[in-house]
Amino acid sequence: MEPGQFICIVGPSGSGKDTLIDGIRDQVPADAFVFAQRTITRAPGKPGEIYESVTEAEFAEREAQDAFLITWQAHGLHYALPKKLLDAQRQGKHIIANGSRAIAETLQTIVPNLTFIEITAPLEILAQRILLRGRETLPEIERRLKRAEAGLPASISKITVHNDLTKEIGVTRFMCAVRNLCQLEPLTLAPIDRYILALKLNANELQTALEKAFNKTLPDELIEAINVQQLQTEQTDDFKSMTTAYFKLISDRIPCKSTSPDIVLGFESMGQSNAEQLKRDVYQQLQARTESWTNPQVHVATFDAKDRTASHELWSEFVKNLLKTAKSHNLSATNWLLMHTLCVNRLNGVTHLGLEIQSTEGTDPQVEQVTEGTNNLAHIAAQSIGLKLMAWTSSPRPIKAPNGSSVAAEYAQSMLNTFFSDKTSDQA
Repeated sequence: MEPGQFICIVGPSGSGKDTLIDGIRDQVPADAFVFAQRTITRAPGKPGEIYESVTEAEFAEREAQDAFLITWQAHGLHYALPKKLLDAQRQGKHIIANGSRAIAETLQTIVPNLTFIEITAPLEILAQRILLRGRETLPEIERRLKRAEAGLPASISKITVHNDLTKEIGVTRFMCAVRNLCQLEPLTLAPIDRYILALKLNANELQTALEKAFNKTLPDELIEAINVQQLQTEQTDDFKSMTTAYFKLISDRIPCKSTSPDIVLGFESMGQSNAEQLKRDVYQQLQARTESWTNPQVHVATFDAKDRTASHELWSEFVKNLLKTAKSHNLSATNWLLMHTLCVNRLNGVTHLGLEIQSTEGTDPQVEQVTEGTNNLAHIAAQSIGLKLMAWTSSPRPIKAPNGSSVAAEYAQSMLNTFFSDKTSDQA
């Protein structure tokens, strides 16, 4: 019989290892899994995991009798996993064990089919959780937090599960990892599991994950986790892939307007309270400045009401649910809305887009850094769907400045100067 998977869960104190392990107990087949009970020289009845409490003398006696698979020390305590876990694994059962990063290299020499799942969370969250469980003194908490930054050795392969939001999201992510490792049915969830875990997907797999979330053909907890992953995607390659997949999802449902050689100018404002008015004014300025051009291939975008209605009705519930996810988990939706805006413009035939991303007055360096990152992602996303982009970052200001200058006129002229420098000098 093929041995089962041995899944060793590691992570710093407060990462929520016990919570996630308990959270999947009822989600996996009871006859196929064994949840290891650790032996610890800790007084009985402490909150957290269910463990076997022994004295130091009893622990030493068991160790001498070769009853343990592996032992280790941490925080002034002795820990062990029972040797009988190997018997269960040989019978084809999957083992879920709460381990330690310190035993990783030794454990992989004595256990077959071993995989580590590392649970992580930011330091401030770790501190809050350790404090709330009421098991350690303040000096002990400080010592545990100092050890938190030590990860698994580089030679150890692992799956990382971020437990930085709600318990439900953490459990869903953890279940995705376990299901992926143990190849549990339904196997059709494999792309979804890997997407939620931020593992690399090919284009078809990514498309499958987003499409199932859009069509709501998955359990609510998986849709929620997919939405969270969309909101948290910030790495360049991942964001580019997500934009491409998302654009295909849209264009499969609403026919994309002609991609002829015509140049179509568009403008969007993200964050302006009077964005629609500004958009209309910029369009008027663009129209006035290009009417005299002799090149008939340059047009200013005009969307029919039916185009906007179709886009709005199709995506309103999906967007609404995603924004609800952002609010409930205190996540920023800026990057995702940016991607959505770019895709909808490209869908409606825009080839050259001016984009205003509004920041707050007197931003601190951290906010400015985020804005710079957003601008970079905007250009990456635009390029992936064949859209030429010019982006501004602006502070709030009235459409009409006190000196009578028009923001719309400035933006329109900047767009034309950027996209058609050879034309505007003579014809603008």
